[in-house]
Amino acid sequence: MSRGGSSTESCRQKRQEAGQDMTADERRSKAIRDFYRVYKEYGQLDNVRYHMRVEMSGDALIEIHRYYGERKGERILRVTHEEVEGAEVSAEVAAYEQATEQLLSMIKTRRESLEENERRRQEARRWA
Repeated sequence: MSRGGSSTESCRQKRQEAGQDMTADERRSKAIRDFYRVYKEYGQLDNVRYHMRVEMSGDALIEIHRYYGERKGERILRVTHEEVEGAEVSAEVAAYEQATEQLLSMIKTRRESLEENERRRQEARRWA
């Protein structure tokens, strides 16, 4: 049994995950799927809602606000991209990809903050 086939398949999958070797529709689908997966993960750490708009011109906007119950709070993320003729990806795809990267960074920061708060609470209980 040759290992070449599985290795080639593995390399193709890695290139697709990196955004290479994909059609525009595949990349758009992946960008949207990744955004919603990461948005849902962040939503487990904080009460947030998003707003997304793509203009007829192709310009894209994604905003995420923190909510306190039903009251809209501060904006915690804003990504805008203008459609550029001849660009590698559409403004919509670029906005989704950038928002996903920013959310991943925010998740990391939020988790570190929550872990630090928990560590402080445990330390305070030990000294109380």
